[in-house]
Amino acid sequence: MGGNDYMALTSGPNQSSVITSEYKRKYMGMVLGNFTSVIKAVYDKGGRKFGFQNVGPLGCMPASKSMAASTMPTPGNTTEVNCIKEPQILAKVHNIALSKLLKKLATQLPGFKYSLFDYYTSLAQRTLYSSKFGFKVGKSACCGSGAYNGNFSCGGKNGTVIYTLCSNPSEYVWFDAGHPTESTNKQLADLLWNGHPNVTAPYTLKMFFEM
Repeated sequence: MGGNDYMALTSGPNQSSVITSEYKRKYMGMVLGNFTSVIKAVYDKGGRKFGFQNVGPLGCMPASKSMAASTMPTPGNTTEVNCIKEPQILAKVHNIALSKLLKKLATQLPGFKYSLFDYYTSLAQRTLYSSKFGFKVGKSACCGSGAYNGNFSCGGKNGTVIYTLCSNPSEYVWFDAGHPTESTNKQLADLLWNGHPNVTAPYTLKMFFEM
């Protein structure tokens, strides 16, 4: 929860470069406030075991890198771009605050238990070191157009948008400008289900089903 909120903040008409730190702080407070309200509403209905993933590596998305490439003096020279700094910072700060929030809720709400999956690190690792996880391509999307196939043109738009589509999506970490492939999601789901404590904690979903 939160990825789309922060992408809107960094890629909207009011680009993040002109948004003040104070505005970002208040914006994050709004996101986490809404998050807390929904958790408490579900808790009041009887929910006790909650599974969460933190915000992913927004700056590593093909969409973020494509937008950055379009503003570079030499947009064709993007081979050294791994992840864009500003979206990454927003995601990291949110994730630190989210972890603290869940620990706080666990002390306030009797019986509240949660599983928090480090989606950020897990997806960033696969993007930057794709071959270690069985992928051939980590930094560009299977389907799309522009730099890194990072334009949301996959599937065409009224039959007029040109896009490319890879022959084997399972070789890619990213399917389109902002979404991982099925193969990537399978690996991430396995980690959420029963990952190491440094990835999914303090419980895994498997632990919840065994309680």
